[in-house]
Amino acid sequence: MFGKKKKLRLMLLDEARSLVKDISIDDIILKEKYIIAQSTEKYGTDEPCIIYRTCIADDLHLQLSELFKKLMDDNINEVSVDDIPKELSYNIELDEAVKYIGLIMK
Repeated sequence: MFGKKKKLRLMLLDEARSLVKDISIDDIILKEKYIIAQSTEKYGTDEPCIIYRTCIADDLHLQLSELFKKLMDDNINEVSVDDIPKELSYNIELDEAVKYIGLIMK
């Protein structure tokens, strides 16, 4: 009746473009200092509860998702980590071997 909705998957790739890890956008880990800074700014506490942490993570994941979907709409299916806007890339934890992110819908 209704088709299964496809989800954005990220192929984390090394310099040789070999797969390091296949993750969903929601699996991206945020840096703790970013979470605390956002919690202080938005909620007035430097000890964020799980609800605040989730809201902060959801917001950054949404920003990344919108960026990646726009790239895919422009037929760009791979992006260098260096080409991701710094306000996003500086706030996520990526293995230092990851140099590129492949974008696919599964």
